[in-house]
Amino acid sequence: MAKFTLPQSETITVSGVAVDKLIRRGDGDAALLYLYILATRGDRSDRDAAVVLNRTETQIAGASLTLSQLGLILLDETLEKAAEIAAAPTMSEAETVRDPAFRSVADEAQRVVGRPLSSDDMERLVGLYRTLKLPADVIMHLLHHCADATMRARGDNRRPSMRYIEKTAYAWSSGGVDSLESAETYISERESRREELRAVMGALQIKDRELTPTERRYADAWLALGFRADAIAAAYDRTVVKTGKRSWSYMDSIMQSWHTKGVHTVTEINAKDSRANPNPSSAATKSAPKAPTAAETERLRKLMESMGDKKSADFDDEDVL
Repeated sequence: MAKFTLPQSETITVSGVAVDKLIRRGDGDAALLYLYILATRGDRSDRDAAVVLNRTETQIAGASLTLSQLGLILLDETLEKAAEIAAAPTMSEAETVRDPAFRSVADEAQRVVGRPLSSDDMERLVGLYRTLKLPADVIMHLLHHCADATMRARGDNRRPSMRYIEKTAYAWSSGGVDSLESAETYISERESRREELRAVMGALQIKDRELTPTERRYADAWLALGFRADAIAAAYDRTVVKTGKRSWSYMDSIMQSWHTKGVHTVTEINAKDSRANPNPSSAATKSAPKAPTAAETERLRKLMESMGDKKSADFDDEDVL
């Protein structure tokens, strides 16, 4: 994957020379990419730039080649050749558009997004087919997955954008999802994690909203450690009792302590964590009522007899036991 390198003399400030070169070339993508490279100090890949700048990798390749030709970035010989190949228009892209399998994908994409595909939409879709080399059936699965995810998050009438579909496709590709089987496994695992997070939200009494990114990181970390919703609920209970509020950092300290002790289920927590039950046998002894001794029973009987005949008649042995 290409990495961009700035000349040693360049700074974050845009020089007058660079501005003049970019204006003379009149390439908006190149100018935008140059600003992005300066902002990130060149420490991002062409794929990152494509996602952040809402451009395809082909557009980024062309822009990077332009910047290299202008002397504004440095590309070694191998990367420059790769950029030339990626940026050059080829018949294979046109052939892709005419391919029957791709046409089926394009028709389904149009139905999923709910409108005719723009030229930019089509270019993104072609990129999934050619750059990521995702099979048609995987892209179909991807389209429906994105549609379902958008409806769950934003309502039944909302449709996914092609940009969201493209970002999801890159996430799939990075995760090794390149077949129908791996796509189904990926979606199943994501669905399981979503249900686990819903259970965690219920345990923490979070209703009518989604977890914030920070809350999601905490919850994901606890689930990754092997805890489930009931154990997280136990930590939440202790946290509220101790702090009077839902403190994520305090709850996390409890979870980390349990993980260090090797306890992850409620049963293990109650059995091994000293704070769960400091002295179970002592507590049981204190809570169990004592049976009256024979001497106490006899003394009580005599006391009741001395209270008179009527009161003695109302007295029953079962009242003592």
